Amino acid sequence: MAVGSGLGSQIGFAPETTYGTAATPTTWLEARSVGLELQVEHMMSEALRTGLKVQRSDRQVVNRKGVNGEIELDITSNNLARLLRHAMNDDRAFSTTKTGAGPAYTYTYELGDPASCPSMTIQTGVADIGGTVRRMDATGCFISEFSLSNSVDELLQGTFTVDGRDYTPSASAVTSATYATGTEPLAFSGGSVSLAGSTTPVRSFEVSVSHGIDLERYQINSTTLKSRPIRNALTEITGTVELEFGASSVGTWGTDTLVDKYRSGTTIATAATWTGSSAITGTTYPSLAVNLDSCLITSCTPTIEGPEVIILSLEFMALDDGTNPPIELVYVSSENLS
Repeated sequence: MAVGSGLGSQIGFAPETTYGTAATPTTWLEARSVGLELQVEHMMSEALRTGLKVQRSDRQVVNRKGVNGEIELDITSNNLARLLRHAMNDDRAFSTTKTGAGPAYTYTYELGDPASCPSMTIQTGVADIGGTVRRMDATGCFISEFSLSNSVDELLQGTFTVDGRDYTPSASAVTSATYATGTEPLAFSGGSVSLAGSTTPVRSFEVSVSHGIDLERYQINSTTLKSRPIRNALTEITGTVELEFGASSVGTWGTDTLVDKYRSGTTIATAATWTGSSAITGTTYPSLAVNLDSCLITSCTPTIEGPEVIILSLEFMALDDGTNPPIELVYVSSENLS
């Protein structure tokens, strides 16, 4: 039975062989929301004409500027290995990033180069009120920013900002969606956060990555569509951890606490792992870990706002220590990619 609402919609993606050339989706996501929007500008002539009171219809030229927007989803125990690779712009082959002989595989991702990482086709199926799923193909897509966040009583959430070359409606039917089996959401109950090498109970954790890539590479040509993005700035990695003041076991007040490290500019290692409840095999469970080896604390001052437990909001920026990756995502699942 056709469903004429968001319940009948779908989203899938696949890496492209050629930038901007549509590929058939191979991975289907269970998204909370899909906010991709076609960006179209209209170049209007400002030339004067006797008697002109309103802009003439034959003095405007369509200028397509691509597609951008956000995809929000629950981070699950399976089916996200490929998306996380694109989120990090990791251009290495899966034979390099994947270990394990099955049925459990570990994918370790580092920051890569969008000039080498494949672009994506993202196919969105939007259901109209009659239940017909209308197809839109976003091509030449890259993930320019993403964040991972989790709080008490919540599932681990991912927000991925997408920028693409074009977004085209198609009269063809959407590709039939096939979802991975054995998938569960990762939740706060399976989470663990470490600050400066010590496991610390926290109220919330968020890390955000903004890639320094040029998304405005337009040229004078017949298509007006943008060229493949390239890196033109440093990647920014920031985060926030909220914890009860005094919950950290890192030293004692005035000697080696997080506040003192903030005062002195001492960097700390920060790590967070979320583990699923159902084993893939034996004692191996699905998980996602975020490893940040050198974090500069940029805000960390306890404030009193009433009789409640004092919450310390620690903000940080991940740096490159010259030895370890500034950020590393480690995903364990039964997904086998090549």
